[in-house]
Order: sequence, then structure tokens, then C-alpha cells
Amino acid sequence: MDRQRYEDLKEAYALNALSEEERRWFEAYLARHPELRREVEELCSLSALLSLAPEEQEPPEDLRRRVLAAVAAEAPHPGEERPPASERLRAMLGGRAPLLAAAVLLVGLLSWNVFLQAELGELRQDNQALREQAAREEGPREISLRATDGMRGVEAKVVYLEDDRAVLVAENMPPAPEGKTMQIWVMKNGEPLPAGLFRPEGGSAAAMIERPLEGAEAVAITVEPAGGSPHPTSDPVMTARV
Repeated sequence: MDRQRYEDLKEAYALNALSEEERRWFEAYLARHPELRREVEELCSLSALLSLAPEEQEPPEDLRRRVLAAVAAEAPHPGEERPPASERLRAMLGGRAPLLAAAVLLVGLLSWNVFLQAELGELRQDNQALREQAAREEGPREISLRATDGMRGVEAKVVYLEDDRAVLVAENMPPAPEGKTMQIWVMKNGEPLPAGLFRPEGGSAAAMIERPLEGAEAVAITVEPAGGSPHPTSDPVMTARV
């Protein structure tokens, strides 16, 4: 079900068209499945490039009609002797120079449109190649959390996203006690600031860190009463310096 929801939301995420709740769910799911990150980055890249694509323009109907009328007027009628090509050319240029210029301009615009479309295709390919190379050379920044005795065997990490956002992802984490919840804290200037709540399900957990990590010294997790606390009421069960 989660994978189907991911498939339903990925294009809207690339277009920045998700609600805040949908965006948080999507980024948390993406953090649990880093193998999907390349696909999402490609969709975001294509979304940005498509905004630069030139719109195809239809020639004005009046111009189209005049061009076709000019062609029909120059067509030979049965039994009619055609004048030499040089005289026909002079006759055409004599009264139709503006029309000819407009037709040349129209052809030029259409050719330019085709050229830009080709350039856009090459940019897409180059951008994809650069992203794939960057993904091979350097993945997303991650910081592992250190567990206390009660959380031995838990694998938890902070995964940095764009725009100074981050997600906490954990595996093998036991469920919170009845009436309790897990709370994230961001330490700044020695003060713990609440940064999100979560409850592990099936040994896994993923939650957005609801405060920017810029300027922070550490991230910690505590067990708190349901609904969270303004200040920690228990010792941290996991910590990491950032």
C-alpha cells in the first residue's frame, strides 16, 4: 500500500504540488527507500527543465490563409501558357514582398522551435548523466545515532535532505510503552528543542525532524508521555552529534 501511494504521489512531489502532510510522508518513505531517490531526482530535474521548454506556436490564421491564396493564384490553369520563371518571380515580389517576408519568418520560427526542442532533449540527457555520476560519487549525508543499553541492536540515522531538512530513520526499534511516544530533540546552545514525535511500527520508524539542523550540536531521542513534552522528562535513549 505504501509503494502504491509513493507511485501516486511522486509526480506531484516533483511539481511541488503536495500538501505538507503528503510531502512529509513522501520524504520519510524516500528516506526508508534510498534506492528510489534517483528516480525522484530525475523527475524533479525534468520538471525544472520542462518549464524552460518553448511553447509551440500556431501561425496566425490570417497569415495561413494569405499564403495558401498566394500559392493557389500562382498555380497554372489548364491551357494557360506559363510565363518565364524570371517574370513570375518579379511579379510575385512586386506586390507580395511583405507576404514573402512573413512566410520566411514563419519558417524560421518553426525551425527555431524544432532546434530548441532538440537542445532541450540533449540537456535532459546531460543532466541525467550528471545526476547519475553524482549519485555514484556521493550519496546523501547520513549520521548514525548511538544507542543506550535499552536500545542495543537499533540502527538509527539522520538523513539530510535539501533545504536544511532531515529525516530520522530507524530499524529494529522496539515499540514505545503504552501511553508513551518517542520524541526527537535538537540541541542548540545546550538547550533541547522539541523536533517531532513518532511511534515505531513493526520495528521500523521514520519521522521528519521538524527543526533545521543548522547550528545544532546534537540530535537525541527520549521516551515521553503521549502527545510529547516541552522539555525532556527522561534520559535520551539515542543520541548523535551533528
